[in-house]
Amino acid sequence: MGGHDFYVEDFMVTDLKYLSRESKYKGLRRLLKISTLKQFPLVDSQETRVLLGSIKRKHLSKILSAQLSAEKRLQHLLSQWAERVQSQEPEPAGNEKKTEKPETLKAMEHGVSNAQDSVVEEMVEEEEEKVEPSKTVQRTAASPLPQNEHVQYCNMVEEWECRRLQEPICLDEVPIDPAPYRLLEKETLYQCYDLFNLLSLRTAYVTNMGRLVGVVSLKELKTAVEGCVKGTFASSRHHRHLCRPDAQALKPSGEAEPKSPPV
Repeated sequence: MGGHDFYVEDFMVTDLKYLSRESKYKGLRRLLKISTLKQFPLVDSQETRVLLGSIKRKHLSKILSAQLSAEKRLQHLLSQWAERVQSQEPEPAGNEKKTEKPETLKAMEHGVSNAQDSVVEEMVEEEEEKVEPSKTVQRTAASPLPQNEHVQYCNMVEEWECRRLQEPICLDEVPIDPAPYRLLEKETLYQCYDLFNLLSLRTAYVTNMGRLVGVVSLKELKTAVEGCVKGTFASSRHHRHLCRPDAQALKPSGEAEPKSPPV
């Protein structure tokens, strides 16, 4: 069997990591943390998975960092503190506390913002560090606030992060490649190799009637070509079809269905 006898569906990756228009920043953070891909496909929804384009990792990292930026965090904390001060009854020595407290809060924020931002950057760049931002704040030494107020501050930061991560991703300002290269399931290994070689492709998405069904990278293509040459190519299509209700119709021609004995 040669390169014309194997198809893209035989060696494509079906464990897809993608973004949809419905994705939230929490899902984006998890996606960047568990994957080292340089770009991600964008689909319309998780149900239909119609391929809309692809987005580079660096652009996704940038919008995640902006969503959890130190400036927005400090602005939120100062507004929360202002609301609390206004809700409290005036005290004789209250004027001094009102002026000193935001400055102290700024000092603490300045002390922990670098730690939080570094955690976000490490997570985005797939470093081995597995520390959550809220835990980093709690571990920060030399806090200018008393212990009880420090804990209260950490809780405010954690609640703010949770709310920010639950917001839908804003892709209005993100560069999107609207036409990433696509393959069909029935294209042969020879055709796929020829296209990758001719266009210097590194990744191509496999679609079926516009729906994203798989992805092929240089790694899968090289493995398939090597297996084809050595005669050790193992198709993953048969294993996937065994879990489908119509698997009987897709069995290889060499496997004959057992017949009932004549009556």
